[in-house]
Amino acid sequence: MSERLAELRRQRALVQEHLAWLNSEILSVENRIGAEDTKVAPSVKIVRLAPPRPPAAAPPDVAPAGAAVGPLAAAIYEEYKVPPETLRTDLRKGCLLYFAGALIVLALGLAVLFFALRRG
Repeated sequence: MSERLAELRRQRALVQEHLAWLNSEILSVENRIGAEDTKVAPSVKIVRLAPPRPPAAAPPDVAPAGAAVGPLAAAIYEEYKVPPETLRTDLRKGCLLYFAGALIVLALGLAVLFFALRRG
């Protein structure tokens, strides 16, 4: 048996032990509450989780692109909406600033190397 399979089985056993402990704790608290309220504690249901969805699937709480949006969400979107032309010019300015900064750092690095090697 591979090490990975053994580790996965060990992790599954640990999770099952933890769930059993949680169930016993829940039952003990429910019994205490039930004794105080003189009610019978409900039985514990074992719920099986559905298998995980593939990563490409969209989460269920995300609205599709054509879906209607609530008035509050639409108001927030309109408040922070940026025109595409402004976004494009800001992007260009940012790229040029990063390029200029990189050239300055490169020039300073070359100058330091030049003077360091010249003296040695």
